[in-house]
Amino acid sequence: MSSILYSDKNLPPEVCQALKVLDKHLTFINRVEVIDGYGRSYVNLNVVAMNIGIQDDMSTLKLFVEDING
Repeated sequence: MSSILYSDKNLPPEVCQALKVLDKHLTFINRVEVIDGYGRSYVNLNVVAMNIGIQDDMSTLKLFVEDING
């Protein structure tokens, strides 16, 4: 599935193009980590698919992660 489908429909063309390029490489990712001021707040070592969503007038980044557990 394309990350563009998870994003707002009114994204600038250059952002849509960047998401298309990223989608080609996201298939190689099998681990996702979110690092904040306290360290690793989210770690998933069993990722089988991931998409990026850019929403709310480009103020929100969402990661849609599918792991081996469903």
